[in-house]
Amino acid sequence: MTDGIELAVEELGRELAAHGYEKTGGHGSKGFGDEVTCYSFMNVSVRVVRDRGQWFFEASPTNGADWFDADLWHACLTNEPAPVEPRSASIQAHLLTNELADLTETAQTSPMVTLERLRALRRARSRRRIGIDTGESGS
Repeated sequence: MTDGIELAVEELGRELAAHGYEKTGGHGSKGFGDEVTCYSFMNVSVRVVRDRGQWFFEASPTNGADWFDADLWHACLTNEPAPVEPRSASIQAHLLTNELADLTETAQTSPMVTLERLRALRRARSRRRIGIDTGESGS
């Protein structure tokens, strides 16, 4: 039986294929059920990671040189602050699925600007996690 997260992963895979992404790699470990699946379209990469029962959904505007979770991408695309703690895996999968077209266009149009924006969002989130008041509003 397929649970909700597996359905979300399948939906994301279909959306990636519909947007021209190709599966470019994957590997797994039978012992823990761990798995990494990568997809690419031009210079944009998406990876789905299952590590000891936890799922992670990440994308890179620079062919995997630096990875950012779906919460950071959502913040980048919507100008909202990223949540301090990650959303559930199924929500992150749905964010990537629903925002894939915008993510791809943004990353293709200005990859270095996008990369710096995502890095700034990640730094701001990290500082909020450890309680440093940055005075930043998500940037």
